[in-house]
Amino acid sequence: HPWVGSEIRRQAVASHSSCIVFDVPLLVESHHWRSQLDRVLVVDCSPATQIRRVQQRNGWSVETIESVMKTQSSRTKRLDAADFVISNDID
Repeated sequence: HPWVGSEIRRQAVASHSSCIVFDVPLLVESHHWRSQLDRVLVVDCSPATQIRRVQQRNGWSVETIESVMKTQSSRTKRLDAADFVISNDID
């Protein structure tokens, strides 16, 4: 959204920081973001871990979780977009 972009630019200039971190849920789906970033860090976990965590947090069935996961960017695409990957499979 243009307003979000303007606010991001405003805060980036105002921060005077050498490192700014953006949490971009749809980074892989949006071609707009990648060209504006120096590096992409992906926090990854196995699908089994993801399913278990959603079940514990939301109480959803495996079928519902898998249905939602199918609408999201694939794990392979997210990992392909990454410059760095942090494994988050440990509970």
